[in-house]
Amino acid sequence: DLYVLEDTKIVSDLSCSFSSTSSSIKNLLWHARLGHPHSRALELLLPNVPFKNNECEACILGKHCKSVFPISSTTYENCFDLIHTDVWTSPCMSRENQKYFVTFIDEKSKYTWITLLQTKDRVLDAFITFQNYVTNHYNAKIKFLRSDNGGEYT
Repeated sequence: DLYVLEDTKIVSDLSCSFSSTSSSIKNLLWHARLGHPHSRALELLLPNVPFKNNECEACILGKHCKSVFPISSTTYENCFDLIHTDVWTSPCMSRENQKYFVTFIDEKSKYTWITLLQTKDRVLDAFITFQNYVTNHYNAKIKFLRSDNGGEYT
């Protein structure tokens, strides 16, 4: 806040003082407006405004991480022992009007195959085609298929 003070002589015998206090809410507001910088950055920009990073709930939540799946200790010796799959929605339509795609990722080699789909109900057909490809080109069988249980294969 900006206040204009006239330079006038105080005629009273009483002591006068002017003070400005910054509330924690204003500090958090500036912190949010500036894009949630670290407290050291705020101290450089606003040296007279105290701020602690542990006051911002969004920053606290942003530092938390949650593992979707527990880390597995199982190792797979051969390619195609475990294939990860997921269906994605593309941000734009392909030339052939395909809005979705399914990924197949081999756990051992991390090699990834992508199949474009017009509709999500074609996922099972894409998997069967991929399974035949693995059998014919690599003379291998897919042992395990892991998905996120999104319902694409039901």
